[in-house]
Amino acid sequence: MRQNYELYLPSASIVCSELPPERKHRCLAPSEFETILADFELYMQNEARGCLWYETPSPELSFQSLLRAADPIEAAGGLVQNAKGDILMIFRLGHWDLPKGKLEKGEEAEEAALREVEEECGIGLLETIGQLPKTYHAYKLENRWLFKTTHWFHLYSPDSGALKPQAEEDIERAEWKSGEELEKALERSWPAISSLVEQFLDEN
Repeated sequence: MRQNYELYLPSASIVCSELPPERKHRCLAPSEFETILADFELYMQNEARGCLWYETPSPELSFQSLLRAADPIEAAGGLVQNAKGDILMIFRLGHWDLPKGKLEKGEEAEEAALREVEEECGIGLLETIGQLPKTYHAYKLENRWLFKTTHWFHLYSPDSGALKPQAEEDIERAEWKSGEELEKALERSWPAISSLVEQFLDEN
């Protein structure tokens, strides 16, 4: 079974894997990967594009080394379905997204996911169905790099009331999506989100 760990960057992604890529990607030599670990800031100035693949016998250890190259942030969110199987999505900053947010002090990931979904979409009666794969991405804030680990949960809600997007979090819309509408939304989504949703649909 292919076990990949992927870090999404603003203009690229880095995958650590035991196996060579299924599709054509630029493969990183061990020396290149060590350069990234040694000075992530300098590496990011190169504006790498596309998917960079690092084949290693210990992908989890290599990936954890990569995550230690910047300050960690923990977040949680939900892939929410209703009785019809539609998926709840939010439109924020020009992209369709899933509701999510940072963990508060002392908060468990599942608690945070339930709270963020309720706050960002105004939805209640949430129930946890199961846990989904984590996603990882890096972004720069106030001249320092942050690596965000997002814990995802499959949630269900029978709440059929009007959704209330949280305007103070720059959320313009909250909508249930399915079929062609969902496909179009994923085309305007972040790579980590579209990958998560597509994997969920493939497996369910």
